[in-house]
Amino acid sequence: MIENDEPRATEKGQVMGRHELRVDPATGIIETIFRGGIDAHALREAVRRRIALQPASGAESVLIDVREMTLQATHADIFDLPNRWFEAQHAPHRVRLAVVTTPETREDEVARFFATACCNRGWP
Repeated sequence: MIENDEPRATEKGQVMGRHELRVDPATGIIETIFRGGIDAHALREAVRRRIALQPASGAESVLIDVREMTLQATHADIFDLPNRWFEAQHAPHRVRLAVVTTPETREDEVARFFATACCNRGWP
């Protein structure tokens, strides 16, 4: 199963990147792949879509690939995902998250922050 979103323009006319969701049939892992400029709105939409996909897929593991992403969100936006957004979307706590990054990039540093925030908020 593959779900894609389309790039969109922001109020300032910037074209934002996209995310792709798919379930690896061999492992049952939901893969979320980000490409291009991703803002807080796109992050929340990806989370919403991923959580909606979980019951049908039965997936309990999520791989988040940010190697081709340019993050255009703040640390506060990132913290808000596990702090409020996961719960608001009824995300199951049993799901395991893993993030793939390019070392020594801003996205790598933010991914580490995200992992810490998730663990501190009870999301493994």
